[in-house]
Amino acid sequence: MEAEIHASVLGINRISPQVISVRLGNFAKELVGFQPGQHVFVYINIGGEEFNRAYSIHHYKPGEYLEFAVREVKEGKVSPILNRQLNVGDQVMISQPTGHFVVIPKANLKRVHVFLSAGVGITPFISMIPALLEDEPMSKVILAYGCRTEQDILFRHLLEHWEKHYQDQFFSHVSLSQHSKPKGLFSMFKKGNQSTWTGLEGRLDYAHLDRILENTRLDSVDTFYYICGPGGFIEKMKSYATNHGVKPDRILTEYFYVKSESIQASPLYTGKYRLEVNLHGRHIDLEADRSVYILDAMLAAGLHPPYSCQSGVCSSCMAVLKQGKVHMDHDHALSKTEIEEGWVLSCQSRPLSDHVQLEFK
Repeated sequence: MEAEIHASVLGINRISPQVISVRLGNFAKELVGFQPGQHVFVYINIGGEEFNRAYSIHHYKPGEYLEFAVREVKEGKVSPILNRQLNVGDQVMISQPTGHFVVIPKANLKRVHVFLSAGVGITPFISMIPALLEDEPMSKVILAYGCRTEQDILFRHLLEHWEKHYQDQFFSHVSLSQHSKPKGLFSMFKKGNQSTWTGLEGRLDYAHLDRILENTRLDSVDTFYYICGPGGFIEKMKSYATNHGVKPDRILTEYFYVKSESIQASPLYTGKYRLEVNLHGRHIDLEADRSVYILDAMLAAGLHPPYSCQSGVCSSCMAVLKQGKVHMDHDHALSKTEIEEGWVLSCQSRPLSDHVQLEFK
């Protein structure tokens, strides 16, 4: 696993019926290299078993604190405990900030950044958007955000603040999928404390995006897309972008959830194979079972490779395939370039050859 850092819980704030924001500080070790959009792994022991989960950082003040959001997942193992049992003053273990879903503002550029999110998928955008607004002032930022109800709109006060203070830069469009009184398609919040919703309605779809992006040239080389949320949402939004001529290297994605699937029996995945691993400066050579993922084979052998989600979405288990062939059931966390360079997700990879060699960087 990645180096673990002791931290204290400084605050807990419920920001929706299902989501809390956790502030951590008093870090035992300095956090280094944070880029807007990155996440940390939170390590937790439940009944003697170690678990870790990745949570996007939505606020970070160097040397003082970081904040991340946790949505309680029905039948989840970790999120219900964090939502219900975590208290101010508790000690937790986290990793250094990590992840490739980031923005790097450039003050001399004039670009368009389109952010598409559903539910808690907005979390990484809360650190990415202000970085662009402040440090890339000639660019425009467009947000399309899907929620179920008004109560589920996360960081609403920030969206309203950015709309007010960056009127020529930031444009937000929030759509509610479970609003009971249709009012037509508009792109702004109802001002004041009134309960009547006047924004977009329904799940974000192609018609919503057509309206929101009607004045945006989708295939421009100066336009970038950031998509975060459940797998189905991301695939739908990616299809929209690619159908409008957007090149793959202009689309960044971060999957927050992929439904686990059992490994299907196949003659390809029976018997044994030779697995070589370069890990933490060690060279390990072992015989492994073809029927399980490479990560699971390593864990069963008592090794300690880096990993988190085990669903192919967080990239923490990525390694370079040095020899042999593998099949990845999911490769959401890898870019096309990374795949071409030989990177694989060990949690989603099974052998297609009698000998496989991986190197963990």
